[in-house]
Amino acid sequence: MSLFVGEVVVVDKQLRMKELPKKIKRQLRELTEKAYDEELSRELIKLDQQFMEWKNGEISADDMNYSIHEYHQGPSRKIWSKYQISSNQLAIRVAAAIVEGVLDKTKVEPEVLKHIEREIQTMEDFLRE
Repeated sequence: MSLFVGEVVVVDKQLRMKELPKKIKRQLRELTEKAYDEELSRELIKLDQQFMEWKNGEISADDMNYSIHEYHQGPSRKIWSKYQISSNQLAIRVAAAIVEGVLDKTKVEPEVLKHIEREIQTMEDFLRE
């Protein structure tokens, strides 16, 4: 199950954004960009497979065109809207990306994890429900 900022609003009252140091906010912005790129890349790999099928004559140009349209109307928009967030939602978005497996928790700076540990725990609890 994916978590979206829209879904997180349900628990957002529990996740009041504390004032974070500028360094942590910058790192959260960078992690958000990295998560966006990772999710977009995962979907583009799927689309690339369809391009290969089209190039190999396995699907028609019309089918390829439809796949592009479906990609744009579906995953592309969904991912874009998921990451169009305000700066006070950065911790929530990064926590969700970690819990969803988009970002590797072991590659996140310990200082950042310290600041978002409550959000990570809330996301994990949310998924268990």
